[in-house]
Amino acid sequence: MALAPSSAWEKERYSQQMELEDGYRRKKRGRCSACIGWIIKVLHGVDVCLGISLIVYGSLIRTQFEPPAMAAAIFCLLLGTILFVSSAVGIFSYASRSCSRWGLLVSGFVAPYLSVVYITIIISLVVDSSGFFQYLEDHHDVMYFSENVVQNLEGLMGLVYSILGTLTALELTRTFVTLDTRKALISESSYEALIPQGDTSSSLNAPLLEDKSYAPSESGGSHKKEVAETPEWWSG
Repeated sequence: MALAPSSAWEKERYSQQMELEDGYRRKKRGRCSACIGWIIKVLHGVDVCLGISLIVYGSLIRTQFEPPAMAAAIFCLLLGTILFVSSAVGIFSYASRSCSRWGLLVSGFVAPYLSVVYITIIISLVVDSSGFFQYLEDHHDVMYFSENVVQNLEGLMGLVYSILGTLTALELTRTFVTLDTRKALISESSYEALIPQGDTSSSLNAPLLEDKSYAPSESGGSHKKEVAETPEWWSG
């Protein structure tokens, strides 16, 4: 059974040793961390590409036609900007330790709202698909669609629902994975800060060497050395 630390310095050293051992156990999860890292990169990469595509498409609808399909242009520009910005800051914070990795926090909190948007689109298509098809029919020429877009899309609604469902699942996964990863990365950074640099033995033993009241014992440890003071009458 380990003896309880007796002095304040020993307690501090014992606490740091426990934290370092905990950090070492965390680092042993190398494969799991690598897998999570790839998941984060894939999730954010998909959202960055989708965001850029929506921004470009919305910009073309807004600027190349008069009058434009304003509702479609605003939706694409707004959703594309949110996707691109939140994913970009998430990738930056995953690669950088600055600002307590706040970008991962932003990415994790934005993802649930994006999943709600996808779910709302699915419900709207199920409840009122005729209104959606009518909008496409009225604005197909200013949205780069052919005249028979409605007939073609009616046979692909199952694929549309599957894509929207997949995006919803990806955003929910992004929420949990991103927030958990941010917590783990911040904890790992704090553990690395505790690891002594250079000669660990000399740095850990420096307080004992500087303290003259400690002397090495025969068993290899150290014990408090009694220092006798010289009486004043002796010097006289």
